[in-house]
Amino acid sequence: MHQPKPIPMKNTLFMAIIMAFLYSCGGAPKEYNVVVEVIPDDVQKFIYSASFKPTNWAIYDVCRKFMDALESGDLAAVESTFADSVSLYLADGSVFDSTKDSIMVIAAGYMDMAQNLNITHHAGMSMRSTDMKHDWALAWITESYTTPEGVEEQIAFQENYLIESGKIRTIRQYALTLPAGVVIEDSPDSEFTYSGSFEKADESLREPVLGWNNAISTPTDFDEAAQYLADSVTIYLMDGSMFNASKDSIMSLVNVMLGDFTSIDVQFDAITTVHSKDQNQDWVLSWTNETMVNAAGEEENVLVHEDYLIEDGKIRMVRQFGMKTSPE
Repeated sequence: MHQPKPIPMKNTLFMAIIMAFLYSCGGAPKEYNVVVEVIPDDVQKFIYSASFKPTNWAIYDVCRKFMDALESGDLAAVESTFADSVSLYLADGSVFDSTKDSIMVIAAGYMDMAQNLNITHHAGMSMRSTDMKHDWALAWITESYTTPEGVEEQIAFQENYLIESGKIRTIRQYALTLPAGVVIEDSPDSEFTYSGSFEKADESLREPVLGWNNAISTPTDFDEAAQYLADSVTIYLMDGSMFNASKDSIMSLVNVMLGDFTSIDVQFDAITTVHSKDQNQDWVLSWTNETMVNAAGEEENVLVHEDYLIEDGKIRMVRQFGMKTSPE
């Protein structure tokens, strides 16, 4: 949830639309370099914050107003939610840090690209970083739309909105490609398909998450990582892969997926624990900067958001969303 500085990604269809709008207006996105703090092995640091508490629901209402306006195509309403300057960190690696007017060009380009946009709201909460004194709206959504070429798209996002003086100052977006065949439908019974009623949970819940990430960061400690998992685990990876298997099968999968990497560095930007009151479930929410190096010396870097469902002190489910930081 901190604001690192990714470098721009390759042009996608969305990027092509954005760039056309920007250059027609004489502007261009700024370029950034990745800046990562080195964390000593024996000290768990959080680059942004690990101190959060639920805050006024009005914080979330700002981001909900923005998404409702985006969905209905109301540009004026979208503009009313933005601060005078806005920073956008999109899941494809695009970074924009500019005036409200320039950001509105991007919003208009997205509306033109995402036709018949429907936003399904799964979960939402308002959180305050007590040490940084920042207010954030956290949203879990699925966007469904049709491109101008008639292609139907559906993708899940976890989005973080920094709210200052009742306006959106920053949006950080992480994406999860939905597994093949999955169809997301709105719940007819509530505003959120999962929950909008969260409270702070015990900080001890984060220990299996920290232990798991520390263990898988060292290939020789993969066996140690198994102790943090429940007997059966469900994992949704950002690329659309989904696994629901026994602990042993999941660990075999981890060995296959990570075994070829000679170096795995997981650095925590932020972490918090929450309890869904209506669903009676405990979650650990983490934001990390992950860098992996393979035997050929090739490096992969991605910013990751993960939701960990914790049951009886063990990881029962993981949902993983990603934000790219370097060209493919």
